[in-house]
This record gives sequence, C-alpha cells and structure tokens, in this order.
Amino acid sequence: MLTFFSKIYGYSINRINQRYDNKQLEIFESSIPVISIGNLSLGGTGKTPFVIMLGKHLAENKLRIGIIGKGYRRKSNGELLISDGKEIKTPPEKAGDEMFLIAQKLNVPILVHKEKYLAAKSLERKFNLDCIIIDDGFQHRKLHRDIDIVLLDEKTLSSPYLIPKGRLREPISSLNRADVICLMDINEDKYSKTLIEFEGKLIITCEKTLIKVYNLSNKSLVCNNFENQFLAVSAIGNPDSFLRLLSSNSIIIKDRINFIDHYNYSLNSVRNIISRCNKNKVKHIITTEKDAIKLKKYGDIFANYNIECYVAQLDLIIKNNKERFYNYIIKKINK
Repeated sequence: MLTFFSKIYGYSINRINQRYDNKQLEIFESSIPVISIGNLSLGGTGKTPFVIMLGKHLAENKLRIGIIGKGYRRKSNGELLISDGKEIKTPPEKAGDEMFLIAQKLNVPILVHKEKYLAAKSLERKFNLDCIIIDDGFQHRKLHRDIDIVLLDEKTLSSPYLIPKGRLREPISSLNRADVICLMDINEDKYSKTLIEFEGKLIITCEKTLIKVYNLSNKSLVCNNFENQFLAVSAIGNPDSFLRLLSSNSIIIKDRINFIDHYNYSLNSVRNIISRCNKNKVKHIITTEKDAIKLKKYGDIFANYNIECYVAQLDLIIKNNKERFYNYIIKKINK
C-alpha cells in the first residue's frame, strides 16, 4: 500500500518538476547569485551547519552574503527580518531555531518567509549583497539558483524510497539538477554504484566533528575527560547521528530522549526530562546547539533540581575536494 502511494507522490513531484523544466511555471531570478543548500529527504542531513560553514568562508573572503529560509515551526507569520547583519532583531520563538542559530553564528542579514522567492526579493531590495544563500532550497523551484548544493546522508542512500514508504521528497534522479553533491558522514566507495550516474558532478564529502562541550548557563567548557554520565536530549531530524558523534568522543550516554524535529519545549516536556534524569540517576543533560536555544529559558528549573545542561558544539569538515569546492563557489559569485 505504501508503495502505491509513493508512486502517486512521485508522479505528482515529477509533473511539477517537468513544468518548471519546460518553463511552464514562472521562476523568479534574482539580480545577484543565489546558492541553495538542500537535500532530497525529510529530516536532518546537516543543512544548517553547512550554511554556517559556507557563510563563514564567504564572509572571510570579504563577500557580502544574506541568508533566507522558511523559519520552520516559528511562532510568527509572513516576512520577518531575523538579523540585519549587525544585531539579531527577533527572538528565537519567532525566528525558528535554525535561523536563530545561524544568526548567532553569522553577522549577516537573515530573512524568513514561507515563500522563499519573496524572501529573496525582499533581501535583495533591502541590502547590498554579493550573494544569497537559501537554507533548504532544493525543492523551492520558484526561485532560480545559480548553484544547487544537495546534501546526502546514510539514511537517504540506504533507503531511497519516496514518501510515504521512505523519506525522499524527490527521487535520487533529481540529483541531475544539482551542481554539487555533498556526502555527509558517508563512505563514498560504499555507494559508488549509486553515484556513478552523477560522476560528472562535483562531489565532496563532509564529516561532523565535536568542537567543544560547554555549560548552557555559564558557558564554561568541559575538559576532554568526560567522567559524568549524560541524558542526551534532542529535537533534530537525525538524532542517531548526534548520538554516534557523542559516543565516538567518549561521552557516556546513560539514556536518550528524542523529540520531533523543531520541537518547541514546554514546561511539561522539561518536567519529563527531569523525571528521566531522576529515573536514571544522572545530573547532566547534553543537547545540541539548536535545542539549547529553546532550553535556555528553563535553566532555573534545571538548576532547582541540581541538573546541569551541557551543549555539544559541532562543526563540519570538508574531507575531499575542499579547495575545488570553494574555488567553484567564489568563481560563480564573482562571475
């Protein structure tokens, strides 16, 4: 039954893409270069850290960038300016966790809108920019992209089935639209048969790495000697990847709680976290930077129960074709 519905979904997606390919549907083209960071599947593949990584590199090369996105599960509507490049204008609840995190990491203009092409129009009008980066833009074909970067993870390639049978929003063949394919924490050789069809594309491999662990309330760093046991708490698209990274860095996880992606923590959910801590006799929580944005306001409650919340700060490392990738991006922008 799921296969049947996946076929119907696939037919609909292909029809929409064909209409864009045949120019039957209008596409807005910005006067400045647009770079899309996207994926094929539901759930997290590392788009936000990739946006941050690319944004930092372009800023270091004196390029003026702006970032647009939808602002998933934000408590606001319409167009919203998250940052003007000098200060953050919007609280995390209204900005959405991912866009707020990007604003914390990059001093660049950031704007959200449900229709990303309208966000691009507005950002282009309000700021003097060299390029615009779209967070999660591969399926938003209403906006022309000069560069399409698509991230693939293990889950995507090991189970390449369309919704609802699998996680794919588009078939693997849609990678033909991509300019750059990024393999996230994947051994390229393992999927060489799948990727051979796209060997003409620029393929890079990225790896998530743990930079540091710090206390959410006072920002103090934890040394490399992780003697305490932790309750891992996350509301991200790929919690297994987060757990693997913690374990590979000798962080002892006694138990875990996974909420749905972009979950907005409530007092009840915080009480459940504390209850799980008590059940497991642990006094330390470890979470992601994205989750920390929403858990920070509950710091006093955790403190009342002598529970300390720690944040794992991750980064991305490009393992191969790094110089070629960045040269390609900058050349496209300066074209």
